[in-house]
Amino acid sequence: LLVAGARSALFLPFRNLGLIVVDEEHDNSYKASNQPFINARDLALFLGQKNNIKVVLGSATPSLTSFYKQKSFRLKGTFFDSKKHFLYDENELGITPMLLSELEKSLKHQKQAIVFLPTRA
Repeated sequence: LLVAGARSALFLPFRNLGLIVVDEEHDNSYKASNQPFINARDLALFLGQKNNIKVVLGSATPSLTSFYKQKSFRLKGTFFDSKKHFLYDENELGITPMLLSELEKSLKHQKQAIVFLPTRA
C-alpha cells in the first residue's frame, strides 16, 4: 500500500503502517495557517513515535529544527554527507576558478552541489 498525500493524509485510518516519508521537510507548507493549526512534519514524528512507525524526513537542506533535534531527540541520519570538502580563502571575493571548475564538473555529471556563503559581516 502506498499513499501519497497532503498534510491531511496523516489523518487516514491506517493499520500496520510501516513508514511515513515527509519529503522536503523544511518546506513551510507543512504548517497550517488556519485551524486546526498543525505542523504535519511534527505530527508525522509524533505518530511515528507513538505507533512505532519509521519516519523519514527528506530534504537537501534540512530545517534548523530537524538539524537541532537530530541530537536532542535521537533523529537518525546524516546531514550534508559529502565526500569532498573545499575550503576557500576568506580574502577572495566571488567564485574562484577552482570552485567554478568543481561546480561545472558536478553539473556535467548531473550531481548536486551546494555552496554555502558566509553572510555575517
